[in-house]
Amino acid sequence: MAIATPATAVFKGNGDLDWTFRPPNARPFKLVFVRIHFVGGSGTATVTLSLDSVAGEEFDTQLVTAEGCGPGADLNLIWTVEELSDPSPWSFQPYDGVRVRWTAPAGASNAWGVEIGYRDN
Repeated sequence: MAIATPATAVFKGNGDLDWTFRPPNARPFKLVFVRIHFVGGSGTATVTLSLDSVAGEEFDTQLVTAEGCGPGADLNLIWTVEELSDPSPWSFQPYDGVRVRWTAPAGASNAWGVEIGYRDN
């Protein structure tokens, strides 16, 4: 099974990261990759990806926890063809969101850039 070229969404900022990604077309989607690059500052912290389910908070769940992320320790998640084959745990419903969170270490002034690759399901 070949994977179609994914669409990408990008978001950047400084300090704490708290962004919920939702595709602009309100269709079912699959995550293909998540990359976060950290610049400046120092220290590392945990990145979490969680589901913000359109079905309600009873269905919100933590998807990924990656410890030790920060400058010099970027996050690079890529799902394989097998992981994206149906039934896939990386399939999401229309209007679902994927929340990306990282709390900057105390006193840090990190900048970061997030890139999410996704495709219609």
